[in-house]
Amino acid sequence: MNNIKYYFILSLALLMLTPQMAFSAEMVVVDMQQLEVMSVAGKALRERITAERNALKAVVEKEGKALKEEEAKIISSKKNLSEVAFKDRVKGFEVSFKNKQAKIEKKREAFEKSALEAHAKLRKEVVSVVGALATEKKHKLVLSRQAVVIVEKSMDITAEVMERLNAKVKSIPFK
Repeated sequence: MNNIKYYFILSLALLMLTPQMAFSAEMVVVDMQQLEVMSVAGKALRERITAERNALKAVVEKEGKALKEEEAKIISSKKNLSEVAFKDRVKGFEVSFKNKQAKIEKKREAFEKSALEAHAKLRKEVVSVVGALATEKKHKLVLSRQAVVIVEKSMDITAEVMERLNAKVKSIPFK
């Protein structure tokens, strides 16, 4: 619903522009999504996030396997243990399980936070390059390509921004 209101207000604003501005080089569009996904830094970031996600997944699988093995040992030792000793082992297993679960959740949260921060840094770099180009070329209005249905090709500055972005930013730090 908010998107509909946004596009409606944007459309009204565009209709209120003078005809000279509406078709001049003062107004351009840029495909922010394409810049974030297809730029050198965007691709490198996506690869790094995938690698980190896979590493986290491997840790989860390793811990899960270890817990299953520990559980199987406890179950198989039940006939050789007193009821009290068995309950103590089960209680120890439960504590171990909860600790490992909390440790993994903490790692997952740190991963998600790092990914969000890295994407925000990339977006900031993209906006910086778009802003510099807009200032240099004296563009007064830069719209996201996603907010525009039809646009003349000459008004799209995505390729030039991509060129400058790739020259300026090769990678984004990921902690």
